[in-house]
Amino acid sequence: MMMRVRATAICWIRPVETKMLRIAGRRLLSVQQRSSTATTFALSRDHTIDSSPAAAPRSAPSADLSSFNSYHRSLTRGFASQVLTQGNEVGFGSEVAATVEAVKTPNSKIVYDDHNHERYPPGDPSKRAFAYFVLSGGRFVYASVLRLLVLKLIVSMSASKDVLALASLEVDLGSIEPGTTVTVKWRGKPVFIRRRTEDDIKLANSVDLGTLRDPQEDAVRVKNPEWLVVVGVCTHLGCIPLPNAGDYGGWFCPCHGSHYDISGRIRKGPAPYNLEVPTYSFLEENKLLIEEHHFPRFFLMASISNLANLTPATSTNSRSSSSSVLPRSFLNLRSLNAKLSSSSHLSLRHNQTSRPSLFVRCSASGGNGSAAKRTTLHDLYEKEGQSPWYDNLCRPVTDLLPFIARGVRGVTSNPAIFQKAISTSNAYNDQFRTLVESGKDIESAYWELVVKDIQDACKLFEPIYDQTEAEDGYVSVEVSPRLADDTNGTVEAAKYLHKVVDRRNVYIKIPATAPCIPSIRDVIASGISVNVTLIFSIARYEAVIDAYLDGLEASGLDDLSRVTSVASFFVSRVDTLMDKMLEKIGTPEALDLRGKAAVAQAALAYKLYQKKFSGPRWEALVKKGAKKQRLLWASTSVKNPAYSDTLYVAPLIGPDTVSTMPDQALEAFIDHGTVKRTIDANVSEAEGIYSALEKLGIDWNKVGEQLEEEGVDSFKKSFESLLGTLQEKANTLKLASH
Repeated sequence: MMMRVRATAICWIRPVETKMLRIAGRRLLSVQQRSSTATTFALSRDHTIDSSPAAAPRSAPSADLSSFNSYHRSLTRGFASQVLTQGNEVGFGSEVAATVEAVKTPNSKIVYDDHNHERYPPGDPSKRAFAYFVLSGGRFVYASVLRLLVLKLIVSMSASKDVLALASLEVDLGSIEPGTTVTVKWRGKPVFIRRRTEDDIKLANSVDLGTLRDPQEDAVRVKNPEWLVVVGVCTHLGCIPLPNAGDYGGWFCPCHGSHYDISGRIRKGPAPYNLEVPTYSFLEENKLLIEEHHFPRFFLMASISNLANLTPATSTNSRSSSSSVLPRSFLNLRSLNAKLSSSSHLSLRHNQTSRPSLFVRCSASGGNGSAAKRTTLHDLYEKEGQSPWYDNLCRPVTDLLPFIARGVRGVTSNPAIFQKAISTSNAYNDQFRTLVESGKDIESAYWELVVKDIQDACKLFEPIYDQTEAEDGYVSVEVSPRLADDTNGTVEAAKYLHKVVDRRNVYIKIPATAPCIPSIRDVIASGISVNVTLIFSIARYEAVIDAYLDGLEASGLDDLSRVTSVASFFVSRVDTLMDKMLEKIGTPEALDLRGKAAVAQAALAYKLYQKKFSGPRWEALVKKGAKKQRLLWASTSVKNPAYSDTLYVAPLIGPDTVSTMPDQALEAFIDHGTVKRTIDANVSEAEGIYSALEKLGIDWNKVGEQLEEEGVDSFKKSFESLLGTLQEKANTLKLASH
C-alpha cells in the first residue's frame, strides 16, 4: 500500500510540472494585495489512506522525495514567495514542489534571489557618477542643437553674397600713423592701406620702370602720394602677403616668395603682376571710401576656368577693331563688360591702373587661391616629358595667361603671326604713332612693336623659365626673313635682337637654310639661345644638330647650361606637298600612303636625335652643363579636313620634345587628345613608309628643299605685306596731322 501511495504521488506531480511553472509565473504577476489563505496540499489526502499501524511511519517517502523537491526549488529560483522560505511548511513542508506551493499559497511580497539579481537601493552613491554623466551629456546635446538653430537664424538674416558684392567700405584714416600699414576687410578680401612717409614716396618714384615685371609708375597707382591702397591678395596663387616685409620694404608672400615694393609692384618671385588697386575715393581728408565694383586682373581667374570650357556656340565671335584676336574658347572682354554693365551695373576698367586680363590664380570670392583646372597639356609635360607651346602672339600679351594656366609652357612667333596681329588690330596704334612722330622709319618701327610684345611675353614666362632651370618658358622672335640667304647678316641680326630684347628666356629664330647653318653655329658660340626653324628633311636636321654641337664646342664657356636650342621640324606642310605628289602618281599603293609621310619622317628624326645626343662627343659637353637641342614639332595644324585634328600632335608625343600648336590644334588636343608616348612606338613602320615613298620615286631631300623655299617665301611675303600696311598707317597719321 505504501508503494502505491508513493507511486501515485510521483505520477501525479510530474505530468503537471511544466504546466505549474507557467501558471505560477502568471499568478505571481497578477496577484495584487490578495490575502493569503492557507490551503491544504492536494496530496495531503494520501496521509489518511491507510490508518493501520503498519502505515504510521511516513518518513520513508519523504526521504525518497528529497531530490525531487530540490529539483523543483531550483526551477523556481527567483520566483520564491515568503511561504517557500524555510520554516513555512505545509503538507510536505520543504519537500513540497515550489511551483505548487507558490500557486496554493500566494503572497504579494516578492523576495528576489540575490544570487541572480543584484539590486541597489535608491540613492546609492555608486550610481551618482553615471547619473551625472547622462544628465550632463544630455544638456550638452541640447545646448549644441540650440546654438546651431540660433546660428542658422542669424545667418539667414545676413546679407547675401550679391548684396555684399555691391557693398562699400568707409575707412577712417585719422588713426593711421605715418609708415604703418593697416588691413581692412572688404567683400571678404583684405585691403592694405599704407600711410607712406616722404622717404617711402621718394623710394617708390626712384625705381627704374625698365626693371619691373609689370611696369607702372607710382603716380598711376595712388590718388594721394601719402596713401597707398591695394588689395591684399598675391597675384600668383591668391595668398595673403605679409605687410612691411620682403626685400623691398613693401609686402612679402611666404608661400612662393613674391616680393612687392612700397608701391605694391612685383619686384621678385613668381607673381606676374602688381598688387591690384581697388576703386576708391577720398570723402574728406581722413575719410576713404572703397565702393565701386571692380574686376582686377587676377579676380577674373575664377570665371576663366568656366569661360575656357565654353563651346563656340556660347562664345562670342564679334570683334571690334580695337580688340585683339582671342581664341574661340575665351569670352571677349568687351562682350563680358557689356553683359555685366547691363545686368549688374558693373563695368570693367581698361585704364592703366586696372588692366584686366583673363587669368590669375586667385579666388574671386575670397582670395584664398584656386588652382587652375588641369588639362591634357599638364599631363603631356608631367607624364611624357613633352612641352606644349603656343604658336601665336598678339596684344595684349596678357591674353597668354589663360594658356599658361592650361599648361602652355612657351610661345613661338613668326613674321606671318605679327603680320596678322599688327595689321588687324588697333592695339599697336598708340605706340606706332609715337614712333612715327619721333622720326622712326617703317622697318625700325616694326621692330620696336615686335620687341615690345616679345619683352612683355617673356615676363609672363619667366617663372616657368626659372622653375625648369632654362629648359622651358621661352618666347621666340625671328630674324628678318630677308636674311635667309645672308650668313653674316643673320648673325648680326640675331645678336642685335638678343641685345634689344634683353630677356634671359628669349629664343632667336634662325631659318635652317644652307647659308644660315654656319650662322647657327656662330650665334650659339656667342652664348645666344637659338630656335632653328623651317626644317623639312632629316638631312637638313642632321646639319642643324652638328651646327649646335659645333657652336657649343666653339663657345669656350665653362658653363653651357644657359645656352639652349630647339630644332623646329615642320610636319603638316610635308603631308600637304606629299599628298599632291601621291595623288599625281595615282596608284593604289601611292594613294594609301597619303597622310602618313609627315609623321613617319618625324619619327625617324626623333631616332636621329637619340643617336646624335649620345656618345663620347656629347658626354664631354654634358660635363660642362650642355643641354640637348630638343626637337620641336612645328606646323601642327591640320590642312586636310579629312584628317584627324590631332594628327600632327598625338602621334608625336615623346620625352625631351616640344610641340608648338596654334589655336586649332591646341583646342583639339585639350578637348579629346590622348596622352601616351607614341613617337617611337613603331619605328619599323615609319621606316617602311619612308622607304615605300622612296620606291615610288619621291626624293625626300628635294621635297625638303621645295618646302624650305616655300616657307621662306611665305614669311617674306608676310613681312613685306606688314611693312606696306604700316606705311599706309604712317601716311594716314601724317595726313591727319596736317
